[in-house]
Amino acid sequence: MQIDESAQTFNLGVVIRETGLKADTIRAWERRYGLPSPGRTSGGHRLYSQRDIDTLKWLAARRAEGLTISRAVRLWRQLESEAKDPLVVMPLAESGVAGLAARVKGDVLDEIRRNWLDACLAFDEPGANATLAQAHALYPAEIVALNVIRAAMAEIGDRWEAGEISVHQEHFASELATRQLEALIAATPPPRQSGTIAVGCPQHEEHTLSGLIITLLLRRSGQPALFLGANIPHEAFLPALRHLSPRLVIMSAQRLSTAASLARLARTLNEHGVHLAFGGRVFVRNVELRNLVAGYYVGDQLDIVADSVEVLLQAPLRRMELPPVSPAYERALGRFNTRRLQLHARVSELLERQRTFPLQYLETINHFVGEDIRAALELGNLELVNQEILWARSLLEHRQFAPDHLRSYFRAYRQAAEECLGDAGRPILTWLRSLPLNPQE
Repeated sequence: MQIDESAQTFNLGVVIRETGLKADTIRAWERRYGLPSPGRTSGGHRLYSQRDIDTLKWLAARRAEGLTISRAVRLWRQLESEAKDPLVVMPLAESGVAGLAARVKGDVLDEIRRNWLDACLAFDEPGANATLAQAHALYPAEIVALNVIRAAMAEIGDRWEAGEISVHQEHFASELATRQLEALIAATPPPRQSGTIAVGCPQHEEHTLSGLIITLLLRRSGQPALFLGANIPHEAFLPALRHLSPRLVIMSAQRLSTAASLARLARTLNEHGVHLAFGGRVFVRNVELRNLVAGYYVGDQLDIVADSVEVLLQAPLRRMELPPVSPAYERALGRFNTRRLQLHARVSELLERQRTFPLQYLETINHFVGEDIRAALELGNLELVNQEILWARSLLEHRQFAPDHLRSYFRAYRQAAEECLGDAGRPILTWLRSLPLNPQE
């Protein structure tokens, strides 16, 4: 005899035993999200169907994979709106144990991620596309974006920093990831809500992966998110601001220099009464930076950004006021900007005399150190550069750039700064003198 899975015959005790969930959790999900929707006995006691039990197991499995319960519910609703049965598209394991289902899903996703990563590193575009087609046949777009594309790109980034793969391999994978995410965004249904959420990258920021994934997650949750692209010039954003009248602007920055660009944009948005949410790796490396941007830090976990945005939009947002940069820093910034070329030429001259410094890195190091110093002066705290130096040291050591070379570089930089910047550059000189430049320090 075939069992009617919709028949509501199980009491709460059976559901607790079958799912492993607490009674309070089950009731809270019912009350907040309407899942599941049990019947009632004449005495008011809950009665659940087999599908209700499977629904709870499915939600628990998504939580085990890393989704918040609100994101899991939205994923369920999204699949239903696409005329898909979530229990069929993302089935539970035959044992019915939610944790086992999550582990099986994790194994499959890990294999897909590895296959896509290997195809990218082999410059195998057809193979990479076929792997993602397989992923889309099994999982919703959110899971593919987060657990396949983003996870693989994070590993590729780590391996590039460790010197294990070439920049060409990293760029090839980034291009494939970008194209895939843009196609997924274009394929999302029209938003169900009004009021644009503008997503993008500040001036000089070229890393778009986080912004594209945020746009996709917001669009899939019904929010009218619009991705404006990379490297948005400050002055060009104002006309777009007047045209779009966004409810919220979301920006991501990965480096100190682009965080300073973001801070400048945040001040402009604040003056126009537009609220900003922001994130990015630089705010993970440099926690102090979060307090120097007139906006709301939404964290570094992309899978909860949509939830964070939803909370922000429901709360009364306030205008933020940050203290101005000190006059000493403003003078130092002006002097640094006018003497930067002279300063870096002098650094190069001093290091060329040593004959032991790897000069092939010099132009690149001068550029990034100069950008970081300029950014830290704009933000009012030169100590912010220290974390970037630590990150750069790790990166360079994997490329046969010894710690002694970095110490030699900053000793030369300090001497050149003393010669070129004068009294107006005192904050920079004070910071340079505080750096540990001797091997024992």
